[in-house]
Amino acid sequence: AGAAAQARGYLPADQSLSALLTPEGRTRLDRVCGRLGISPAGVDRLRPWYADVTLGVVALMRQGATVTTGVERTLADAAPAAQRRAFESSTEQIGFFADAPLADQLASLEDTLKQIDEDPAYYDRLIDAWARGDTRAIQDLGLTPMKQISVWLYDRLIVQRNRRWVETITQRMQGSGKTVIVVGVGHLVGPDSVPALLRARGFTVEGP
Repeated sequence: AGAAAQARGYLPADQSLSALLTPEGRTRLDRVCGRLGISPAGVDRLRPWYADVTLGVVALMRQGATVTTGVERTLADAAPAAQRRAFESSTEQIGFFADAPLADQLASLEDTLKQIDEDPAYYDRLIDAWARGDTRAIQDLGLTPMKQISVWLYDRLIVQRNRRWVETITQRMQGSGKTVIVVGVGHLVGPDSVPALLRARGFTVEGP
């Protein structure tokens, strides 16, 4: 995944990220990089989508997020012998971001920079909403801003993926046995969510 991201994550030699950002975005980029302990010069070589993902991940790590305490790793450790499948490959997932129009990449990055710079408590609020099962708060914190920033990204990252996943889930439901499916919480809330689409197909869904 890292190699695939780097292959599509760097700007041409004659371009820079700072030149693509608004003046306010450039100021925030320098400030955020300093706060996170990242070299501004290194980030300046990245395409907007890659800078967006990189800064977002580092910011979450600084606030205590770790891979080892995630839901997927916890369940995998609890059932090491279970057969595992994936809805998508890492290359496909990278493509969702890398194929986005430049304007949408920049809009998302500018919003991420603003969030890290001005709203350091965002992650804690999202975790709290998740822990409480507050689907409205999760939607307001995660999905609504995404849709406002870029309809393209919302459609590509949420709507289209949910629809494909529901096709796979429907096929699986025709089989036997038990299946545990792990997805990001943003795919479980709202009118375009996996539960909503499954209900529309006549499945009984408990929960969100």
